[in-house]
Amino acid sequence: PGHPYGRSDRNHERQTARPSLIGSRITPHPHSSDASNSQDSFEEAHLVREKWKQVQGLAEMFWNEWKHEYLKTLQLRHKWQGKRPNLQEGDIVLLKDNQAKRNQWPMGLISKTLPGEDGLVRKVQVEIVKDGTRKAFSRPVTEV
Repeated sequence: PGHPYGRSDRNHERQTARPSLIGSRITPHPHSSDASNSQDSFEEAHLVREKWKQVQGLAEMFWNEWKHEYLKTLQLRHKWQGKRPNLQEGDIVLLKDNQAKRNQWPMGLISKTLPGEDGLVRKVQVEIVKDGTRKAFSRPVTEV
């Protein structure tokens, strides 16, 4: 939200998410050899560290909300109301991993589909590359 070209009518500064996340612009403190400024530098460095921690907390909160709320909307589940295409070999998927840190979910390639008794794909065999080694494992479709 702002000017359609990313500029505010009031101050003509480019609109970004940064002001809403950290509240203000972080400006570097001018370096000085004056001893009285060393305390100011220390206090400002402390404030920057605290602001960084606050931003990391907000980013973590956003990641958790995205993971638990928005991601579910991408996996539409219209039970028994219509046919949907099954996952297929060669599809690239994002793997759900509750232990992974923010933005660290691995991507994988479906190498094999495992249908259930009803003929619908219920599990898939996924290949990922981790630490330069290709690994394959099975996952239910609800976790890809």
